[in-house]
Amino acid sequence: MVSKLNIMVKIVFIIFFLATILNCVSGFKFASTLPPKIGISGWMTIENSRSGKSEWEHGWLTPLLVSGAISVERNANGTTIIIAPHLDKIRIVCNASYPVRWYSPQSEFRPDDMYSYLFYVYETRYTKNVRDPRSFIYQSTLEIELSTNGVSRKFVCQSMVEPTIQRNLYIYWEGSMFLTYAGEVIDVRTMDNKTLILPCTVNRPDANVYLVKETEQGDRELQRNASIQYSSNIGFTLMMDGLENPYGRYRCISEDEEESVENDEKSVRLNVLHGIHQNFYRKNGLSFNQTIRNNATFTYDEDSGNFICCSSSAKPPNLRVIYCQDQVSCKTKTTLLYKISNSHSKWSVNGSCSRYEVYRRNSGILRCRGDDIDVFKMYFTSMINPFAEVDTIKVYYTLEDVPKEELLNVIPSDLFMPIYSGQNFSAYCDASDFYFSRGIQWAIKWKNNSLQFLEESTNPYYEEKYRYGRGADFSAVLVTAYPDMVSLICYAPVWNSTDWVKKETPLVIKEPILPVVFMEPEDVFHWNLNATNKLIECIATGDPVPYIHWRKDNKSILLSETNFDVIQEYENGSSIINISRVSHDTQGEYICTGVNFAGEDQKHVKVFVVETPVISSSFLIILISMAVCLFLLAGIFFLIWKLKLQKNIIDHLAGVVFRDVK
Repeated sequence: MVSKLNIMVKIVFIIFFLATILNCVSGFKFASTLPPKIGISGWMTIENSRSGKSEWEHGWLTPLLVSGAISVERNANGTTIIIAPHLDKIRIVCNASYPVRWYSPQSEFRPDDMYSYLFYVYETRYTKNVRDPRSFIYQSTLEIELSTNGVSRKFVCQSMVEPTIQRNLYIYWEGSMFLTYAGEVIDVRTMDNKTLILPCTVNRPDANVYLVKETEQGDRELQRNASIQYSSNIGFTLMMDGLENPYGRYRCISEDEEESVENDEKSVRLNVLHGIHQNFYRKNGLSFNQTIRNNATFTYDEDSGNFICCSSSAKPPNLRVIYCQDQVSCKTKTTLLYKISNSHSKWSVNGSCSRYEVYRRNSGILRCRGDDIDVFKMYFTSMINPFAEVDTIKVYYTLEDVPKEELLNVIPSDLFMPIYSGQNFSAYCDASDFYFSRGIQWAIKWKNNSLQFLEESTNPYYEEKYRYGRGADFSAVLVTAYPDMVSLICYAPVWNSTDWVKKETPLVIKEPILPVVFMEPEDVFHWNLNATNKLIECIATGDPVPYIHWRKDNKSILLSETNFDVIQEYENGSSIINISRVSHDTQGEYICTGVNFAGEDQKHVKVFVVETPVISSSFLIILISMAVCLFLLAGIFFLIWKLKLQKNIIDHLAGVVFRDVK
């Protein structure tokens, strides 16, 4: 009986163990129902922005409250932030244990508004263990340019898994009161045949806004009631069933404490039109008619890097292309392409065809509409391939068209150079924005098949053995090479999921050879003072070719010194010092040091400066004068001797003649 009980206990334990393993293998499911957390991670003042410093001041909610630049209020409806006028930019983050994304309800009226230069949205995944989804922290970052009226609005940080899980954020801007869309005309349609949203938002929560409807009898101010409700961050909400005729022309007018503003430049005009808003079709999955008939064609020419769309007639089609940075912004902007004409566009036109040039790292949506053709595409381009001889731009229309590893590049800084043990080398991981979020992780694979994940640093060149940092579109790593390293692995987080795509780069680590330095056979030189163009040559061998460093009397020789000209020849490991003119400062001990990753070697040579005798100018004049005097005296004595000799000859001849006469 006891043995049967033990067997049953073991069976239960095995079943429980297998169930646990199956649960881990089957994948992780997001189960949290807690709303995301919102905070402010940084801001920039107008002074810093205009001065070119572009420095972000960082903090979280508590330091922001102390700063006086931003006031924050929280309640059941969400977080309200009122920003001081001297700020130029603000960075707001939303964190959760599931994928999240910022969006603005105003995008329902203007699909391109949320993804303009005013707003920059990107996602990041943080973790210390890529294998444990429970450790993942998902963050969506919203950077806002505070330069125009349009930043005062409602934002929503929404779960990408369950959209009903969300947190609201209301942004207001201090200063004089104004309407967000002052001076503009906006077309409005219902989203559900029940309500109408008129986006009459303002920059201050305490602003008074009036709604006026234009009729044939004149303007009529509408009073707020159960069918007409107002919120400063949403605008007017009209209940269609409670209004006799909700369609027509409206005008929103703001009024501050001092004056009533009723001109076209500071009011918002709205045209409430019949029909369903275009976003209704997007939300309900209605798609474009994909039509290509007769001789009409749509292609991408890889050689020229152009989309080419041709109609079946002589009239070129309308080819419209809209840039978007990722899948969400592309889907949001899709409504902009629902209504386009079939006349030719502004893009390059050739006969019955229209063209559009595609650029690297480009993604977007396009529609080509013309005679017998109506094509809609969402596209993204290939990454740079540094190893390809000819790297053409490839275009993909679905993620199934391309292996995910091709959307990820790992590039060593010295692409075709060997790596030596002890060398610090860097590498870059470049991931497609269209498919990945930020949050790249690095790992080193060793010969024993173990993985070492690297710690992140805000400085990618931090002087540690294994550190990395990330930029806007890539992550850089700095690593000290060791012989047991096998590869460097980049893990990129797939957007809106728990998945990772890895790209592995093999590492071939060479053992360096210690430098050996050779110099002139003589280790002592004697040079005359003021001698010119004297050379000291040093040759170093090793692998890699050593870097040669010169010192004189234990002080480095600077290339800027006028008497020295250092000539480096790295290919053969030689270096020459050319001394243009020997001076007293030339004398000393010269040390040539060859250095590589294996170590260093050095040789010494001594130079002595010899002074030659110097004859002064006065002494030289005296010598010349004495020589001249001696020359003159010698000339005089020579003349006297000649005269005396001539006299003796004359006397002798006279005596001979006298004897002959006798």
